[in-house]
Amino acid sequence: MTDKKREELLELAWRTAFDSATYKVLGDGSHAEDLMSEATEYIRNIDRSEWFPVARQILRENNYIDDHNLAEEAATIFINKKMDTTGLRVSFGGDW
Repeated sequence: MTDKKREELLELAWRTAFDSATYKVLGDGSHAEDLMSEATEYIRNIDRSEWFPVARQILRENNYIDDHNLAEEAATIFINKKMDTTGLRVSFGGDW
């Protein structure tokens, strides 16, 4: 994958992560409601400077990932680090 294609994919994935009208933070059942609410708020206001390094790392490891999966995987890693937990998963509707 060329650098230009990689950057285009990152931008598409960022648009999905940032602009999706529908999104969910899903837990594994062991997370308190207040943690889930806080995690959802972080995803609603996800920061490009925090999301991009995670997405770049994923893309380095998997050149064949599509933009939607890249957005979700990067957001999932981001939110688990941000909340200092494991087991959270982010799902985007992709409807922007």
